[in-house]
Amino acid sequence: MIRPSLAAFRVNSFVRYHEHFEVAQNDPDLERFLALVDGHEATGHFKRCARFDVAAALTTQGIAFDLSAEALLHYAIATREGGWGAGYESYVGHLAWQVMAESGHFPAHVPATLRGALLRPAWPGG
Repeated sequence: MIRPSLAAFRVNSFVRYHEHFEVAQNDPDLERFLALVDGHEATGHFKRCARFDVAAALTTQGIAFDLSAEALLHYAIATREGGWGAGYESYVGHLAWQVMAESGHFPAHVPATLRGALLRPAWPGG
């Protein structure tokens, strides 16, 4: 398996990468997350961003949908610092984090929002 760095991944322009990634994964946990994102009140744009953020984080970290809060936080910070959000930098990871936190994917001690984690990165147990 080839695992690109975040920089290598983000400098490429993928058309609907997340859609292809999701089908290839065939992962019931990922599918549950996608259903929760689809049912969220956010706009279609932010739903697509959440799906892309998770696909990109999983791809660049070479992991399945056991995405930890720490791993998603790293992805969001690195994407912001690299300027790879295509104008979306300040929102990278927010909806994905919210859905994972609300669904119980993250442990209870993890802040409910990415903003909370960014403001308090050394949360207890984190």
